[in-house]
Amino acid sequence: MINKEYRLNKIYESIERNKFILPNIQRGFRWYDEKKITNLFDSLMQGYPVGMLLLWELDEQKSSGIDFYEFTKSYDKSQKNDLISKKIEKVNELYAVLDGQQRITSIYFALQSSYSFNGKNLYLNISKTNNDTEEDEVSEDLPKYIFKFFTEKEVEKYYKEADVEKSDDIKNDIIKCNDDYYIRVGLILDKDLNFKIENSLEVFDIEKRKKLKETIAKLHYMLTRTEIPYYEIDKNKTLDEVLQIFVRVNSGGVKLEKADLLFSALIANNNDINKETISKLLKEIDISNIDKDVIIRVFLTIFCAKGVTYNYNNFNSILPSIKEHFEKVKDVIITSAEFLKISCFYNNEKQLSVYPLIVVSYIIYKLSLKKGSFDNRVFKDIVDILTKPQKQEHCLKKSLVDFVIKSLFLGLYSGSSDSTLRQVREAINEMLEKNNDYKTFSIDYEILNQKLTRKSMIINYEQLENYLDKINYGDNNKIYYIFTLLMPNYKPESYRYNIDHIYPKSWFEKTNDKELEKKGNSIYNLVPLAENLNKSKNDRMPNDWFDDFSDKIQARNDFIIPEDIELNVENFDNFLKKRKAMILENLLGKLVKA
Repeated sequence: MINKEYRLNKIYESIERNKFILPNIQRGFRWYDEKKITNLFDSLMQGYPVGMLLLWELDEQKSSGIDFYEFTKSYDKSQKNDLISKKIEKVNELYAVLDGQQRITSIYFALQSSYSFNGKNLYLNISKTNNDTEEDEVSEDLPKYIFKFFTEKEVEKYYKEADVEKSDDIKNDIIKCNDDYYIRVGLILDKDLNFKIENSLEVFDIEKRKKLKETIAKLHYMLTRTEIPYYEIDKNKTLDEVLQIFVRVNSGGVKLEKADLLFSALIANNNDINKETISKLLKEIDISNIDKDVIIRVFLTIFCAKGVTYNYNNFNSILPSIKEHFEKVKDVIITSAEFLKISCFYNNEKQLSVYPLIVVSYIIYKLSLKKGSFDNRVFKDIVDILTKPQKQEHCLKKSLVDFVIKSLFLGLYSGSSDSTLRQVREAINEMLEKNNDYKTFSIDYEILNQKLTRKSMIINYEQLENYLDKINYGDNNKIYYIFTLLMPNYKPESYRYNIDHIYPKSWFEKTNDKELEKKGNSIYNLVPLAENLNKSKNDRMPNDWFDDFSDKIQARNDFIIPEDIELNVENFDNFLKKRKAMILENLLGKLVKA
């Protein structure tokens, strides 16, 4: 590899002219946070090192097993997952960026004049730095130079407020915000910069003009003289050698990079599967922590007989199966995600374990097989069972909801998740040997517990009590799981629910009794209520609220409320004691049964 350097303005030009391009093993742009970009430019202004680039000089023949794309030329925060760019067909004498994409994409956005970063342009405060403030007022976390993004609307407003010589040549390039002057960073690359600056700053006195020009000169030097070191991989390297280098360089990175590398092997020689296909699938799943990594694990679990370990050799061994069955598995994954969102509280706000999606996908796929082939009619029936509210009493749906909730509740996948996943798959295979009919299939906990070596789907009374005692108001996921198991009439797929206090929060909070407040916020005084029921309850005491029910005994049973106690203030401690016993007894029966 050859060690060289690239100036920042030349990096910008190389992206603009598509001399720098991206291989499809690279993940998409991820520096969504403006602070990352402004901190990068502050580091550059102060002469700090900002890392190296890794470039691969391309040869049409040697790089034929991989696709290449233009750099993302604009970013909008409404876009999800990878930002799709135009594919590059002819790559001779071009350079693929294998490391440094986030930094140089950010540099490109900052030097644009078209509000390409989320509808904003980057400006530098040329009136002052944070170091100009009194020393005891400066936070150590603040950068020295004040870079800031402004929207087009803000720029037009602040340009009008700027006391500079107005002209079309420099319109919106120098603005005034809160008495400070800012210059658009990309203006520095304008060949007529000096002329434009001189004319615009003539209105200021000599001292102020000198200070403003000094900051502008420093910015100009940074953009045209700062050199970013890079390593260049020789174009005679084979694709396998280049991929090995990429893995080594990115081995300290996130798993998504590894997922992109694995997917590149799938995408490279398959016209029906590309980055757009994967991005669209993730968008349809629409669960924030389900990413490419999870999709790969689904394929490994379904097709890799050797094991579910996440590595290149395992993935490579199942490439033919993935190519052949990709569309079917894709539909299975989407169905699993829909089921989890409808019945198990998965959404973009809750960061729940991804493993239930893998296991449910495996079960759906296997149940859809008839004589070794995927049966579309059977799969359609399974989709209806798992995603239609009217099918909530179906054996398969009840069993999978029960299994997912229990596995999350008991932390089945914490720790050695690959090992656990392998054992769960072995257990499911044994269950399917006994019964592979989707109409009657259910999870056999006896088989499951026999296969699990370090985990258990069984919990004893003391463990359960210790677990429940720590659950309080605000632990919504755990509360939802528990009452899903306990309340047969609890239907999250049909109604919107709120977690509410049986003895109202307003009552114990006004006492200023911390011990009483702690008891009132415990799970033993909480219940999920349909939104309309919660509004009608409001902050009434339970004895008053229960007068609304015609069948009070049934209402108490539905909400797991002791029948033999008056729900008044005097009985609050007794109510908690009895309800705790009811919850523990009922929940233990649900969790222990095999």
